[in-house]
Amino acid sequence: MEVVVVSRRTISLVVAALAVVAFPGLTSVAGGEAPSAPSAADVDDFDLVAVTESVVLTTEELEHVRELRRAAGVTDDPAVVSALYTNPVETGAWVSTSLMFGATRVVAAEMPALRTHALVSWYAATMESEAEAELGGGFAGAYVDGTSFAVRCAGCDAPAAEQAIRARVPAEVQASVRVEGVAHSLVDLVGAERDVNEGLATAVEAMATAVDVRTNRVVVEVADEDAALAEAAIDDVETDGVPVDVEATDSGPEDYVNKNDFYAFGLVGGGMAIKRMGSGSSWDCTSSLPATSAVYGDFLLTAGHCGNVSSTWRQGGSDLGTLAIDADSGNFDAAAISTAGVRPSAGNTHWTSSDYWHPLTFTIGLNGDAVGQTVCHNGAGLTGLSGNLNGSSRCGVISSRAFDPGAGWSNKFRKAGFAATTGDSGATVVWPTIFGHGAAGIIKGGNGSSAHYSHLPHVLQAWGLTVKAWA
Repeated sequence: MEVVVVSRRTISLVVAALAVVAFPGLTSVAGGEAPSAPSAADVDDFDLVAVTESVVLTTEELEHVRELRRAAGVTDDPAVVSALYTNPVETGAWVSTSLMFGATRVVAAEMPALRTHALVSWYAATMESEAEAELGGGFAGAYVDGTSFAVRCAGCDAPAAEQAIRARVPAEVQASVRVEGVAHSLVDLVGAERDVNEGLATAVEAMATAVDVRTNRVVVEVADEDAALAEAAIDDVETDGVPVDVEATDSGPEDYVNKNDFYAFGLVGGGMAIKRMGSGSSWDCTSSLPATSAVYGDFLLTAGHCGNVSSTWRQGGSDLGTLAIDADSGNFDAAAISTAGVRPSAGNTHWTSSDYWHPLTFTIGLNGDAVGQTVCHNGAGLTGLSGNLNGSSRCGVISSRAFDPGAGWSNKFRKAGFAATTGDSGATVVWPTIFGHGAAGIIKGGNGSSAHYSHLPHVLQAWGLTVKAWA
């Protein structure tokens, strides 16, 4: 079996200070030529505004923005990216106020590629379903790859499969389908992940696993000090040839426990700082979104590890309700606070101090997401009580739809490359699309460089809930 140990310690990247520069797609105004602007349709569809503020990105911020731009199918050249932030007027930088493309800065010349990416991302779940139906047991996963939709297949004729899948998907995205042959099917990968989990159960205390369809491998996350133990244990696990990567981290996954204004009429929604009575903290977790039951009324969802059943919760200095049900093992980490008769609610979320009642226009379906899509969150820890902090760090690319946090959980969680910190547990994870924000999940935890979250449809289905309509 192939086992690779990878360290996540930050690799220093030195980027030279930039004067006004010109790159493909970025036009300098030094010679008197103004940079081009996006079309009116682009401005309207993607909620674009011109940027004037100059920002010097840290090494970590630059790397994260580059990752988001790669995922969107545009250049990640560090000099180009830095120029968008240090010289926004000269380069003609724009940003989406609705978090499209992870709220990274873009230019007009990139809009055709970004529009294609938005469409591919929107149709990804449909295309994946069609690809799996076409390939059957040979299906090895699929994901959004910039302006392409990458399909992996085991033991298939890739060119023939590509043509067959293109014929099954919407015309707008047919040309984006790209099929590549790999060694192991998705069934093989999921089986190998299960076997690795069982093999590691007694070898390391803190671990997590994930299926990575992009590399056709299983990934294991362990603390630095456990890497050698994990590698040795995996050597004894039979995975039928599926490669396993061991990622050594500074710390294993940790739960994040730890906007606070009282809204008119006492309204509550997602992205609010909520406090457990008697905790002694300013706030403990972030609300995810309001949901309702035909039998039991309205609830406000958050993370299950935030509190216990019967605990009392407050928001904005006023009572919120009592925690009625929670799940602290299995397929999701969630809790439902009963707000019926205490506070009115609606399917809206707090994003920033000026965008504090953003509508959730749809809920993603069961497995209606895809690896390679960009998702964002509104945790009160990372984005601050104003919601205005860390505009791009709050967004990241989905890297696995089969992530297992370990310790009694299943591999039904999602993993994404956004940052999160203490107080973000329970926050809304949304999928920003050209058709609005889709409710996608509830933050569980992470290790600083990435985070994982409960897939919202699992919660809704298990508890017989629906997301409340936005107001």
